[in-house]
Amino acid sequence: NLVDDYSFPLPIIVISEMLGIPKEDQAKFRIWSHAVIAYPETPEEIRETEKQLSEFITYLQYLVDIKRKEPKEDLVSALILAESEGHK
Repeated sequence: NLVDDYSFPLPIIVISEMLGIPKEDQAKFRIWSHAVIAYPETPEEIRETEKQLSEFITYLQYLVDIKRKEPKEDLVSALILAESEGHK
């Protein structure tokens, strides 16, 4: 089904582009996005979701560090700049 094939991937691609997620990280960003909205039911699913969310947090910290050093024309860089100028 065309709607199913694009209803989640397309917005994730757009969001990752806006945030400044490098193309090589976008597949992983999609996996992490699934983890954010997941509703794990079994202990194994809970562990996997926790693992994915932990990786996501680590990646976001890494991304912010990179954007602080080398800002680009993206939302993460804009938020970092706004914070450095005293805007919260």
